[in-house]
Amino acid sequence: MSVACRIVTAIRRADGPCNECGEDILQGTVYSTVVVRLGKTKGGKQIWRSVKVHLNRCLASWVIVDYTRFSIRKKDKGGRPEGTGIQLSDPDKKERRYLTRTRARLMRLLLETDDVDRIKMLVGRITATSERITALGGSLNPNLMRRSQEAQNIISAKLKVGGTVAW
Repeated sequence: MSVACRIVTAIRRADGPCNECGEDILQGTVYSTVVVRLGKTKGGKQIWRSVKVHLNRCLASWVIVDYTRFSIRKKDKGGRPEGTGIQLSDPDKKERRYLTRTRARLMRLLLETDDVDRIKMLVGRITATSERITALGGSLNPNLMRRSQEAQNIISAKLKVGGTVAW
């Protein structure tokens, strides 16, 4: 059933249509009013919808339809669509991911250090790792590296100290 559903049974005081089958609910017969809460408006008011149905046959079909509508819902699959991105075999994808994470770890180490010898050693390892990544499927996109402008400037300066300018 939907998130908030309330069913009230009563005796009909005047003839009126059934929202499920379209036939009239006759005066004096027992019927059900199903009140469904649909959510809230931007102003914070709740949105309700009510359905008047026959108690004996239409209520059951309405409940089944409502249950299937809310329980068997197609969930959107997240992530990148199939067939897009770099077309690599599974071992190559695994290797490239490992190298990318290694390079990111080396960049973080580069950000933390101020020792010139260590900077030169890290820059050499970053360059070697970047070359292996490029050989596996092309260079990395610098727009996807989520670093602040300040961190980018610091890394660029330290890469220049190490003798390279490549990201």
